[in-house]
Amino acid sequence: KVGSGILLALPKVVSAALPTRGMTLVEGTINGAPFRAVLEPDGQGSHWFKVSEAIRAAAQADVGDTVTLA
Repeated sequence: KVGSGILLALPKVVSAALPTRGMTLVEGTINGAPFRAVLEPDGQGSHWFKVSEAIRAAAQADVGDTVTLA
């Protein structure tokens, strides 16, 4: 958790298939709840995105929870 936001980092094996520079818009689900997000490269071989409060609530997830991401 950073400030008032939650960041979700993708596994490096998933990030390997994405562009290494610039942001990428994605659609998916967290615990079955649909979302749209902008993935940003972290400069260390992975990507991350900020999980909004609305997405977190829809996914019924909190900081430290394990989630299913598709």
